[in-house]
This record gives sequence, structure tokens and C-alpha cells, in this order.
Amino acid sequence: MSVDRSVRHNFTGALLRLLLLGSAMGPAQAALPPPQSPATKPLPPPPASHQGPQAFDFLVGEQASFGFAASQPGPISVTVTWQGAPLLVTLVKPGGGTLERQGSGSVMLAYTATAEDVRQGVLWNVNLRSPQPAPPTVSPVHVKPVKQQPQLLARGTIALHHPPADPSLVQAALKARQAKVAKPSPQAASGAPSLLAQKQAILQKQQATRQTQLLDQVRSKIPAEVHLKMSQRIATAAAQPLPGAKVLGTALPAAPPPVPGSAGTKATSVPPAPKSNKDGPPAGTSNPVIAALSISAGQPGDPVLITGSGFSGTAGEVHFIVANGRDLVAPISGWNDGQIFAAVPDVSGLQAFNGQVYVRRGGADSSFVPFQFSPALEYRSLDVTNDRIITGAGTFQDYRNSGIGIDHDGSGNFFGDRGEDQYFLVARLRNGWVVDSAYLSNDLNHTTGPWIFGHASAYITEYRGGTDSPYLKVRWWYDGFSDVNYRPNLIIRGPRGVPHQ
Repeated sequence: MSVDRSVRHNFTGALLRLLLLGSAMGPAQAALPPPQSPATKPLPPPPASHQGPQAFDFLVGEQASFGFAASQPGPISVTVTWQGAPLLVTLVKPGGGTLERQGSGSVMLAYTATAEDVRQGVLWNVNLRSPQPAPPTVSPVHVKPVKQQPQLLARGTIALHHPPADPSLVQAALKARQAKVAKPSPQAASGAPSLLAQKQAILQKQQATRQTQLLDQVRSKIPAEVHLKMSQRIATAAAQPLPGAKVLGTALPAAPPPVPGSAGTKATSVPPAPKSNKDGPPAGTSNPVIAALSISAGQPGDPVLITGSGFSGTAGEVHFIVANGRDLVAPISGWNDGQIFAAVPDVSGLQAFNGQVYVRRGGADSSFVPFQFSPALEYRSLDVTNDRIITGAGTFQDYRNSGIGIDHDGSGNFFGDRGEDQYFLVARLRNGWVVDSAYLSNDLNHTTGPWIFGHASAYITEYRGGTDSPYLKVRWWYDGFSDVNYRPNLIIRGPRGVPHQ
């Protein structure tokens, strides 16, 4: 909070007390009481007829307003002095008419309220904003680290002089305004896929694409029916991830010998088993020998072509050691004496591990071959906890039940407010989980971005994508008689089935 804002808030309490005693001085910025329903929320007394000078400052893309009340005709004067960019100063009448003037450094407005003006209402407003269009907003969904340093647009003071107001008329006008600002009831989900579900679907599609590419790399080395069987397995997993299970395949058909002089084997042929292996017994003995793996690292469901000798024509088992004490049997799509086509077992709840692979046939095992196990990934949505700071008079409500989120309600505020909310100040993700993306939404109408009434906004100014820190900072502001409501959303990415805390 800047020094000017501190002065304004310190001045508020004393000023309201003076108002209740009939003082002529008005508040710099009124603090809202704890939120209640529009029908029972206490309303502030109207500012006095002479206000000033009051301090203000606001950032690029924002604006500021100062409300006042006048219930009888008479002269109105507005004096604004500031440092910063040129501003457009607008006097907004109760009926919606405006008087505008642009300037650099200072602007004075003079107007005489008429009987017709006061018949239209008692609430007036002075608005300060840049004459240039607001800069385009950043993407509502942040997928890269963000740390914005919002630029100060203007800082200065404003003084107001206007006819007095009847407090009963002001209270009635504010109640009517609050009823107009009343938020809609949270809507039921529309059925459209959430961003979390979309990301998960994209992740499964990417994994299926990668597995298809791995399969194509060995297509010329395996029979066509084996290729088809593995393709079907990949397609099934893409539609619905398979649970970890012991699945044995059928035997590969006997393959013809390679064509002499050919550059490679045909799609329906299997290369002959090697005659010997320095890491295992020579070919022809009862023990199986692994000569090579088509990949040395992979995720659950990835196809693996194992070449070697002594596998026999009867299918045995391929074992993947994917963690300490976790020895899993892999699904098999084809098997003959010199070649096995398997898939990395589908398992959850594990992190990356320097594992091993071996073949078991009968009571004989091959030697172990290194294999780097990489866990399948998943996305989760991180709920906001008490590890937060909500600024201003904002309130945090359980959006999982009420659909409200963080509410900065200025419907009864003459002067507007602004600040920065912070979330997950000390929290850290564990077990390989990282922040994937962050965005603001609202559960009032299930859209991306904040819910806004009047002139207000909220946007992310700091987010640490790709790290284990879910820290999030949200800048918000609202004009007088305005309202902004948002829900902070963090999507995290990590090993499937592994706790993130």
C-alpha cells in the first residue's frame, strides 16, 4: 500500500465520525463493513458537500472514481491535480449525462446542478481514466511464468464542492443501487468440458501419438498382426487409461527367415535370434537372453520390442521393475524364440525410477537390463486454502458450495478501492508435481475471467509456472458503486496417483 493510500484509510475513521456529528469534511476512502446481504448491509453516510483534497493513484488499465451526493440544485466544482499520463475527467450526472474535460497535470470542471438533475437522482460521480484505450489484457489462462510490474498511470489529489444531500434520500438511492448490483445465483455447470478435463484429454492424445511413433519405428521388424494388436491397445488406452494389470499375450506366429540380400526384414518376418550374448548364456541353452530393447526408457503403455534368444515358442513373462519392491508383469502382444513385443505396465502411484527388465520362461530368468521408468502424468486442480491474504474489504467464500469465490463488493462505496490478493504464500508441491497453469474464473456464470458490475477488473500479476511453488498474486480494482468477483484457479501436473502434498 502506498503512503497516499495509508493516509486515505487513516483519515476514513475520523472522517466518518465527523460526518455523524454533522462535520463538513468528507472521507478520503470509506472502508466497507463485513459483507452482508444487500438488504441488510449497513450503508455509509453520504460525503459532505466540501471534500478535498483527497489523494488517489491508479495503474495503467485501471481508473478511479469519487462519488458524492447532492439532492438540491446548486454549483458543483471539481479540481484535479496529478502527476503522470494525461487524464480524462468526467462528471457523471444522476441521469447518466456527462461533462468531460481532458488535461495533463490539472483539470477544473464547473457545473450547476439543475432541478431536473436532482429529480433524476442524488448520486453523482467523478471518473478519472486515460483517454487512450485500455491495453489488451493478457491471455486469461497463464501457461508460462508471469511476474508483471504494473505501471503507475497517475497520482494526485481531487477536491469537490457541491450542494448538500438529504441523508434519507442517499440511503434509499444506495439501497436501490445495491439491489441492482445483486449477483445472480450460481448456475449449474453447462456440461462443457472444464479446462482440467481438456488438458487431461490432450495429455492422453499426446501419449497415444508418442506411442504410435514408437510403434512405427519397429513396424518393419514385427508381423502385421502384432502391429495391429498393439495399435488397438494404444487406441483403447487413449480413450480410457488401462488400470495396472497382469496381461499375457498370444504367441507370435513362426516367422520366415529374412530374404537374402535385403536391406531389412519384411513386415511379417522376425529376425533370427543371436548366436550368443556376452551378458548371458549362449544361444541354445534353456535360459532366455535379452540382446536389446527398442527403447531404454518409457511410460506406462509404451511399446517395447525385446530381441534376444532362448525365449522359446511358448510365451512366458516379461517383468519390469519400476520401483523398489515393485516387480510387474507386462502385457504381451507377440512372442517367439528371438523376439517379444510388450508394453510398459500400466501402473499409478509411482515416481521416476532407474528400473530393470528381465524375461522369465518357466523357471529360468534372463539377466537384468536397465530401463528408466517414467510415470504417466495427470492434472489436478488445486483448491485455495487458508494460506492466503485477501486485501481491502474483500471476502473469501467457499466457492465449492456457494459458487461465490473472492468478492470485492463496492456497491455501497463512494470512492472505489484496489489492492492485491495473494495465495499459497508458503505452500510447496512435492513428489515431482509442478504448477502447469493459472487463471481466474467465476462460478456465477461459469466463464473464464472475473464477474464484473460497473467499472472493475481482476487479473493475475504473478504466477510461477513450471515450479513447485503455487504462489499466485491477483490485482483487483473497482470504481465507486462497482463490484468484482473471481475464483483463483491453479492446475498442477505430476505423476499419476502420487500425492502432491
